[in-house]
Amino acid sequence: MGNLIGGKKGGAMNRPPAHAIVLHALPISAPTRAVWIYLLQNGFKVDVKMVDLMKGDNKTEEFTAINPLQKVPTIQDGQTSIHESQAIIRYLAKKYVQGKGVGGKDLAEQTKIDEVMCWATTSFYMNVGFHFVYPQIFMGKSADDWLVVHGQESFRADLDKLEKHFLANSDFVCGSCPTVADLFLAVYVSLGEWVAFDFSSWPKVVEWFRRMKLQPHWKEVHEGHRAFAKDKSGVEPEQPEPPKPVEPEPAKEDEPAKEEEEKKEEDAKPAEEAAKPAEDAAKPAEDAQPAEEPKPAEESKPAEEEAKPADEGSDKPAEGGDEPAAAGEGESEPAAAAEGE
Repeated sequence: MGNLIGGKKGGAMNRPPAHAIVLHALPISAPTRAVWIYLLQNGFKVDVKMVDLMKGDNKTEEFTAINPLQKVPTIQDGQTSIHESQAIIRYLAKKYVQGKGVGGKDLAEQTKIDEVMCWATTSFYMNVGFHFVYPQIFMGKSADDWLVVHGQESFRADLDKLEKHFLANSDFVCGSCPTVADLFLAVYVSLGEWVAFDFSSWPKVVEWFRRMKLQPHWKEVHEGHRAFAKDKSGVEPEQPEPPKPVEPEPAKEDEPAKEEEEKKEEDAKPAEEAAKPAEDAAKPAEDAQPAEEPKPAEESKPAEEEAKPADEGSDKPAEGGDEPAAAGEGESEPAAAAEGE
């Protein structure tokens, strides 16, 4: 959810001043909260000075010199003091931020914002605040008091207008973007949280109110409001959290491409296996284990005699032959006779 927008170009400056704007404020005050949020959203430095109306801080000589009406919010811009929430926001918008949030792109859009903002700060605020909620909180009136009953009926009728007219076809009361008209209406609707008012009969209002609560700086500015509402009604108003960004899922691998790649890997396996014997043969001979030398066979005497040269009458062994056997050992009779001749 972005900042309040919809302003037209113009004004003496297009950025906030270097000095801080002094805001005399009561944190639970609905108009004070609207001005405070506008200041923070548009980048103003803010020096907040608390004014406790219950203790009469607004009736001191010092404060009366700043605002003779003795009301909050009041701002001081250097030597200039301004009061009344609508006037404060218009002043800041025109002087510093090009009419941001209060101006339209044309006269028709500008007029619509003015219409809704005037309705919000007059009859709407009167019904929900001074006739319905404030009598119960500050005057001790019961829920069945005639003023409270009348105030609640008027507030419910105003919620019907919001639901069926202003929010019938758009996310915000003046179109697709939030303006200060939405801001003022939202802080006044929030007063119903002081008495735990049930908004469920107006679903579009509920969603719009939730969107406004997600506006930048709403949460911090409304800390005092939420604590006060819980103290008075026993129920702490809901403060929605912005949705967490969704991390993109990793891209899925293309199935046909994956299958083709697997097929290529399978086809390559036989070629790799066929190449292994050639690789083994190419290894140096020193890598191969030396063959074992054959053990000499046991001497066989008959075989030795058969291996002797058939040169009869020679008393020398054949060159390279075995030593002759001892006389008489295993010799055949013809051999012994031949030797005696």
